[in-house]
Amino acid sequence: MSKKTYPTVDAVFAEVATRKARAAKARREPRAADAEAPREIYGAACAAVAAALAADGFSYAKSRATLTRKAGDVTHRVLFQSSHNNVAGEHVAMWMYAHVQSAALGAWREKQRRRAREDDFVAGGMVHLLEPDGPKMIEWELARAAARDAAVADVVSHLRSVVLPYFSLFAAPPALIERLKRRSVPAFELASSVEYALCFGDARDAQAILDAYLRERPDLEAPSRAAQEKLATSGPPARCPNAYAEQIAWLRVVHSLA
Repeated sequence: MSKKTYPTVDAVFAEVATRKARAAKARREPRAADAEAPREIYGAACAAVAAALAADGFSYAKSRATLTRKAGDVTHRVLFQSSHNNVAGEHVAMWMYAHVQSAALGAWREKQRRRAREDDFVAGGMVHLLEPDGPKMIEWELARAAARDAAVADVVSHLRSVVLPYFSLFAAPPALIERLKRRSVPAFELASSVEYALCFGDARDAQAILDAYLRERPDLEAPSRAAQEKLATSGPPARCPNAYAEQIAWLRVVHSLA
């Protein structure tokens, strides 16, 4: 099959180990005269996907293997990546990332003494992260010439059925904020969602989003309060911590949330 999904992180690690060993062995072997270069296969596949998505308003930067679309203040990006463990004639991987950026959020962050990020990134990540309860990795295999067109078609289908609807969530900030008050959005980190609410809404919206997150993760209430007590003494660090409990504590202290 051209599309492979991995149900667990262990399955991803096992596949990486296998591919790494095979690639190391292949480097010591002569390449078949008729074997296509993985770089050329991958580049052609990226270009084919880009050609299909041009109708959706995306432009393609070959040097960065990135599709970009502007939608007012918001920028949508699809980034392609392949593997160092590709083997000519056997394995040519394609992975994808989807990112949402907002110039308004970036400008808001610049005005804050303390902020979660220094850029205009809003949400996103590898495309498997965009679906709740999705797999731990999605990979498209491009090595087999006979299956390559089908692989490209499946990539385009995935972008249109999963990624573009995800991008559409960010078209109307008020509606997205209301959604975040009910439940979290995949690949939209808590700190960024709180900052998003403060940028496009107000402190009440930010508080409601934090409360909704804690309803999903009640296990973090006690450790986040303990972390908050420490910050009351030491003061919050300049950058938002990555650990969940510490991040919640930081958001409460920095943005005066309950």
